Parts: sequence; structure tokens; C-alpha cells
Amino acid sequence: MGKYDTTIRTILNEGCSTFMDELGIHHDAKPLPIKIPRVSAREVDYVGRDARTGIVYHIEFQVGNDTLMSVRMLIYAGQIGERVMQDEMARARVKQKRLKEPPVSPDIRSTLVYVAATAWPCPTE
Repeated sequence: MGKYDTTIRTILNEGCSTFMDELGIHHDAKPLPIKIPRVSAREVDYVGRDARTGIVYHIEFQVGNDTLMSVRMLIYAGQIGERVMQDEMARARVKQKRLKEPPVSPDIRSTLVYVAATAWPCPTE
């Protein structure tokens, strides 16, 4: 974390109203003590990329009711996108090419396939 990150975080956590206004944060918002762990390895059920369109297809199979599955699917999509972009930058380095622009976040199509005898209890979108 850079020195500016720490300063800005301190300003936000202390509730600087002018800065919060600029960011569109309501004055009643209170900081949450949330630390996001860095996960070293996650295994998804299927990820494939269409060579023609560049669309990345992500499929997960679920056999039990999990009310947090939609959140996990969002996390997976973000991590898949990050990995695809890192791979593009690495390929450019191997070819000793300099990217004219940073890679664009890929179009990721995530699908959850629920396979169980009971009905899915959560929203489907």
C-alpha cells in the first residue's frame, strides 16, 4: 500500500465531510471493519474463452442451497477477469511487445447450474 492510500483511508475513516461529498458518500455512512483476505488458489468448475469473440465463459455447478452463491460467483468473475488480464500482459512481455493500452476487462458470462432435488431458494439474477 502506498503512502497516499494510507492518507486517503485515514481521511475517509475520520469522516471528512467535504471529501465524502465529492465521492458521493452520505454523511451517515460509518466505516466497516472489513479486511479482504488474499486467496492464493481457487478452483472453478469451468472457464473457457471463445477465440473469435473473446468472451470468457464461466460455469459453476452447485448441489446444495447456498444463499451466498451469487456473491461467490461475483468474486469468481472478478478473479477470472484479473487473471485473464494478467495473462495478456504476460504474453505481451514474452513477445517483448509493449501494450499500447492496458488490457480491457474481458466480457465474462457466468452461469450457475443448480443440480439438486430441492428448489433453488435464492434470486436467479
